[in-house]
Amino acid sequence: MAYGEMTAADRKRLDEGDQAKTVRSWNGNNNPSATDWMLTVSAEQNGREITEADLVDAFEDWSWMGQREEGGHTGYRHYQLFMQATSRIRLSTVRARLEKRHGIHVNYIEPRRYSVASCVAYVSKKETRQAGPFIHGDFDMHEDQGKRTDLEELRDAVVKGASVNEILNDPELSLKAARFMPWLEKMVGARQAARFSQEDREVTVHYLWGKPGLGKTRSVLDGDRSQIFRVTNYEHPFDDYSGQSTLVLDEFAGQLPFQLLLNVLDRYPCKLPCRFHDTWAGWTTVWIISNKPLERQYQDVEPQVRAALDRRITTNEEFKSDEEFAAIVARAEAEVNEDLAFLETLSAQPDWDEEPDGEDCL
Repeated sequence: MAYGEMTAADRKRLDEGDQAKTVRSWNGNNNPSATDWMLTVSAEQNGREITEADLVDAFEDWSWMGQREEGGHTGYRHYQLFMQATSRIRLSTVRARLEKRHGIHVNYIEPRRYSVASCVAYVSKKETRQAGPFIHGDFDMHEDQGKRTDLEELRDAVVKGASVNEILNDPELSLKAARFMPWLEKMVGARQAARFSQEDREVTVHYLWGKPGLGKTRSVLDGDRSQIFRVTNYEHPFDDYSGQSTLVLDEFAGQLPFQLLLNVLDRYPCKLPCRFHDTWAGWTTVWIISNKPLERQYQDVEPQVRAALDRRITTNEEFKSDEEFAAIVARAEAEVNEDLAFLETLSAQPDWDEEPDGEDCL
């Protein structure tokens, strides 16, 4: 069966969710079977809020994606969902699992009529989103046997390590990504979480301060900026972070809560607070750029607690001119290399808990 793209009229029909009208269009087959299904589930049922965890439990081994939405005109809070099973199942089976086994009423359901790409785009649209998109399981993105879809090509790029920005800068992939930005961001976030939630990182932190107008920021940003994430808005500082290796906290004057700053600068896995989706820190270099010296930051914090910040700072330098910045960088690199050499020396020490070959030590 060939699946077409979803039109504006199709999206309106799904938004309306008239189940009786849809059933009439099935010409007497009130219990169709399919592998792929589109569903709408009310976000509040029987006086309780339906959560992502509830849906994970309900769908069990079925793959699904979607988000919580609020109708633009009606204010109706609900989940728009796209689900795939590994084999054909009947509508009654889907309803029985969700409603009888897990107590989640399905407000609207139909077998997939459109391309996988259209369905993914529909259940991850930004206009009415409240939470998500959520992705659970592995999806078959093929429309026809042997034909690769745009989603498969994008997923391959993500698996190979491409960031959202790198995909958007690719002439071919950027055109394919335009319709699937929420899904793409979620995929990249999942890849980063799989890596950075498990790995410690060696983080080098530079504190650079000096009078305004001397060119501190320009000097730090000079050169290739593709792997630099610069924070200037501290209300939601990490919303757009997508795995860059260098973090720049510009015009810093203690805008981050002290404990959050300690976590941001630490080597251990750090989950960053974001409005739409949490992500994990992946940077290995941090530049804190400020107009005032380090000792004037967080002066209201008790000295023994504030010492934790000092311990995380690798270099602390005053910026006076562009010419002097090269010397600052050279000193910073020398200090980092010295620390690395010391760590290598420690790792080369013998393990005295193990007995040497030959005679026992008595």
